[in-house]
This record gives sequence, C-alpha cells and structure tokens, in this order.
Amino acid sequence: MLRPLRTIAAAAVLLLSASRGGAQPADPAPVESKEVMTGGVEATQDGDAGAAPTTEPAAPAAPAAPASPPGYAPPPPPPGSAPPPGPYYPGPYYPPPRPVMVAPPAEEPGRHLHDGFYMRLGLGAGALAATYQSDSNLGTDADIGGAGLGIDIWLGGTPWPGLVIGGGISGNSVDEPKIEAGGTSQNISNTTLTASMLGLFVDGFPDPEGGFHVGGMLGIATLTFRDEDRDEEQRHGGGGAALWAGYAGWIGSDWSLGGMLRLAAQATEHEDSDRKEKARARSLSVLVTALYH
Repeated sequence: MLRPLRTIAAAAVLLLSASRGGAQPADPAPVESKEVMTGGVEATQDGDAGAAPTTEPAAPAAPAAPASPPGYAPPPPPPGSAPPPGPYYPGPYYPPPRPVMVAPPAEEPGRHLHDGFYMRLGLGAGALAATYQSDSNLGTDADIGGAGLGIDIWLGGTPWPGLVIGGGISGNSVDEPKIEAGGTSQNISNTTLTASMLGLFVDGFPDPEGGFHVGGMLGIATLTFRDEDRDEEQRHGGGGAALWAGYAGWIGSDWSLGGMLRLAAQATEHEDSDRKEKARARSLSVLVTALYH
C-alpha cells in the first residue's frame, strides 16, 4: 500500500513543477524494495511492476488442547499447596490450612492443690546442744553438743485445703559430741547424743496451691546419751516443741520438693535412787524435704 502512495505523490509533484516553470523533472530516486503482503503472499517490487511475487508458507498454528471428556475433573492438589501457574486452573483450589486452636487439657481435680493425704520426709544437718543439771552432790553439771544429722517423718490429713493436722517424729543426732564439765572440754569417742520428739503437728499453707508453709509441733521428748565403750545409756524424758518454715516447689501432680528450717526445744529429766537430773536441749536444723500432698 505504501508503494502506490509514493508513486502518486511523485507524479503530483512533477505536474505541479511543469505547470509552474516547465522545467524538466529530475529523475525520480530509486525506490527501495518493499514487501507487500496480500492474503499471506509476499510480492517484491523494485520499481518494476512485472517482478514475479515470491510466497512463503504461513506459520503453523498451535495445536488445540484436547478436550476433557464429559464429567472429568483433574485430581485435586494436596491440601496446603498453591494452584499451578496459568491464567486458568479448572480443578479445585485448597488454601493453606488454618492453625487449629486446641484448648489446653483440663487439669485433674486436686492437681497442685494441698489437700487430702499428707506425707513429708525431711533429711538434713543440724546443731544440737544439751545442758545437764544435777541436784545431787554425786552429779556434775555439763554441756554437751555438736553438729549432726536431722530427720523428720510426718503423716497427716487435710480437713481444709491448705491446713494439715497429723503426727510425726522429729529428731537430731550427734556422734562424738563435745562435753564441757568441771572446767574441762573434750570429745569422747564412741558416744552419741540424740534428741527426738513424737507429737502432733499443724502445718499450714497460706496459699493452698503454693509452696510456702509454716507450722508447729507439741509432743513427747526424749534425750539420750549413749556410751558404746561402757555400754551405758542415760535417757531423759519430758516434753518438747518445734516451729518451722519452708518452701517446696511442685515437681509432679502431688509431689513437691524444697527446704525447711526447723527450731526445736526440749525439757527433760531423769531420776533414780541417788540423784535427780534435769536436761534442756535445743536444736536448729536445715532440711531438704519431699512432700506428697
């Protein structure tokens, strides 16, 4: 289409120039060959209308996608996968799964609550001291003491959550204690001083679900001094009291583990045919305790 237009324009310019001055038109510039497409056939013209046209085969058309049989649906992608790329995906699309909010399991009744059966086991170190006083000229006042072992075994029940009532045994023992009597001081080998108490106690937890506790005990006290070399044992009986405070953290549904500080005092006496002797004992213990409650 461009070739004829240029030819017509050149002829119009020649006619206009001839009408104005009669000058001879200049030779037209050679026209470059152009491709003329007519219905998919190329024709090349080099200024000569008689040139033979050349043809080229048309580009092959893209094969049509095979049609799906009636009722056919492509298999769905796995859950959570994105659809394949493309402008159209005939199959279903599954979005990524949403996180499922799962409620925490409900705690069993009584879990981490101080109620029901109570058992406390304590073991640790303590200091024990006793003062002996005799009202006879045959006896001698003496102070005996030292560091040793402390132990507790308590059992009870819980009438109200956080309040325990029960009974137990508490004791302290010192091997080869230091004895001061008559202005002299020495450690006697193969001797043992033991202070024990069997009584009723109350142990309370201000927070029934917490670990802090305080309590006290009243009971029957015994103070025993044994000499293994002489095979002799001197026992004093009386009463005693104890106070304590501690803390234990939960390590299971009903078990807790912690520490406790216990202070105890005893007033005892011993009487035989020739003398009467009184003894006062006191102890301070630091214990590691295991509690089932």
